[in-house]
Amino acid sequence: MKNVFQFKKSKENDMKNIVITGGAGFIGSHVVRLFVNKYPEYNIINLDKLTYAGNLANLKDIEDKPNYKFVKMDICDSMHSTS
Repeated sequence: MKNVFQFKKSKENDMKNIVITGGAGFIGSHVVRLFVNKYPEYNIINLDKLTYAGNLANLKDIEDKPNYKFVKMDICDSMHSTS
């Protein structure tokens, strides 16, 4: 299984990770944006399945930030594949 918490090799690798699930929805995107801007010393990882409520257009303004990463995944699927 691919390590979704891996960032490109750089000084950011020493940073801690914050994982937010459902971060492409209305409320989640506001939480993601707040964390990306308020905590630049952390890697913010946004996990979202992108169903009816998820929309990456909600995060256009932060998609290129160095401390932000989006991963399309269903957290229920990952629980089964790690055992």
